Amino acid sequence: MRAIFISYRREDTEGQSGRLYDDLVRRFGEGLVFMDVAGIEACRDFRKAIDENVASCGVLLAVIGPTWLDAEDETGVRRLDNPMDFVRLETAAALKRDIPVVPVLVRGARMPKSEQLPDDLKELAYRNGLELTHARWDSDVEVLIKALQRHLPDKTPPPAETGKPLTPELPKTGREPSRRTTIAAIAAAIVAAAAVGIFGARTIWSKKNAINPNESGTVSSPIRQIISSPATSFSNTPPTIASATLPAANASGAVLIKTEPPGAIVTLGDESKKSPATFKRIKVGSWPVKAEFDGYEASEQQVTVEENQISDPGVIKLIRSTGTARVSTSPEGTDFDLVDADGQHHTGKTPAELRDLPVGDGNIIFNRENMPSHSQGIKVERNQVASIIWNTPVGNVSLARPQPSAAASPATILAERSFTNSLGYKMVWIPSLRIWVAESEVTQREFTSLMDHNPSQPPVGPDFPVNSVTEPEAIEFCARLSRKEAAADKLPAGYAYTLPTDDQWTVFSGNASLDDSVTSQKIARTGPEPVKSKGANEYGLYDTRGNVWEWTRTRYDPSLNSPSVRAKFSGLDTNGLVLRGGSWRSKGDLLNKTTRGSNAPGLRDKTNGFRVVLAPAE
Repeated sequence: MRAIFISYRREDTEGQSGRLYDDLVRRFGEGLVFMDVAGIEACRDFRKAIDENVASCGVLLAVIGPTWLDAEDETGVRRLDNPMDFVRLETAAALKRDIPVVPVLVRGARMPKSEQLPDDLKELAYRNGLELTHARWDSDVEVLIKALQRHLPDKTPPPAETGKPLTPELPKTGREPSRRTTIAAIAAAIVAAAAVGIFGARTIWSKKNAINPNESGTVSSPIRQIISSPATSFSNTPPTIASATLPAANASGAVLIKTEPPGAIVTLGDESKKSPATFKRIKVGSWPVKAEFDGYEASEQQVTVEENQISDPGVIKLIRSTGTARVSTSPEGTDFDLVDADGQHHTGKTPAELRDLPVGDGNIIFNRENMPSHSQGIKVERNQVASIIWNTPVGNVSLARPQPSAAASPATILAERSFTNSLGYKMVWIPSLRIWVAESEVTQREFTSLMDHNPSQPPVGPDFPVNSVTEPEAIEFCARLSRKEAAADKLPAGYAYTLPTDDQWTVFSGNASLDDSVTSQKIARTGPEPVKSKGANEYGLYDTRGNVWEWTRTRYDPSLNSPSVRAKFSGLDTNGLVLRGGSWRSKGDLLNKTTRGSNAPGLRDKTNGFRVVLAPAE
């Protein structure tokens, strides 16, 4: 039977959980400690293995770091809100079976509140937790071990048989230590043990199990009473034995390597991992660390490994590789809008030379008076010059605005100018695309007026964007709107309402700022805001970033995302449709203008909505 199950979120506490696992294995033996990375045999179904081990464990340690509660998946959905999230499954299974669950707080994390947790995890908020700190790790772990021993089988071997000696081992000198040396060492060890006993792990007490609360509302635990006693005055640093600080010949430590962007291949010695990564059992000394990532310059630096410590040199910030693009047309003087691999716009007239462009795939749109716009893909390579050439087709096709006559229909008069449709929202003309784009996302009022139902999850209101809508529902809404507008003679000839393509969305999203967006970049939000709550972009379009993800009709392809996004969000549905713009829940890389989400067309998610365009019918 495995007595101890360690539940953790890899991107949150991988290094601390691995260190705790090693400490517990040294004390109790490998057969009594389970952690997914080290404990599941190859080729086994890890879901069954996790379920079996949770069911049979004597205690579950829920390792909680600063991002455990709010960690999100690649679509911006909080992981704990997903019933299939493995951390949630593990912890909920233990709580349901009344298996002892101990929250282990690391990296300054705090206990989650009941209202922040899904229903099957709310009991976790009322469990006493232990805090493990980097500076006091060994003594904190000792307190945890004593608490765990009550839940282990009687046959658990004593620490001296399976773990490290409780007192430091003196260096061998070729002779037996003198009686005086032995007594001095024992005395120093007793003092150190006393300090550990007094300054043990700080216990986090919940209100449910609190005892003796003082007048200020805080809880006074026996440990805190000893520490705060006026009659007791000790140094926070336990005494050490000088000879024990000398590293042994095989002394080792660990190294935590993080990069920006994450997902870089990090090499230390003969081992390579994807960042963020923890390298364990590294010999004490100075080591070179190399970080490599597609589209970025390689970086190399030294890191010092200390005995029994996790060295953290900080985030290695990689520099984007760049190249040059030369843009030319015949004839010259053509306007262009180049969108680089990172989503930045570069505008001008031909001929032009654009330097320091990030490597990768981009797009450029040419616009010339009385001619249809021309769009083509570009590829910028490291330290190379890309030539982008467009020759104007022979026999220019005039798209001059038609002059309305006395008998002109309303649909004809609409040509190339913005207008308000029969549902009451404004359609904005985008000259470079020669399409109309709705100034805001489809609201719940507009959706229900044609579809007779509202799939949205709260908040529910007429001016909030419709959410939890599938792509087929969005397409059906467009079809009904086209029929309604045609019947009212407000549909330009040859045009129909539809969803935008990914390329169209890239253009009309324009220069929308995150400061004018409904996101969780600065504050955590619980839902969207009414449409047009923030400012518009240069086209007069609202919420092209944030509020709800917007469906497109473009099939997802991994090459649409930058290398860093592909590495960080590897679980995107490769058979899905592209969504753009991020949502009220998004933050970080999900809000980059070039980031594409992807969902199956029939998926319902409370962060998904849509915006319509009026484009040439296909």
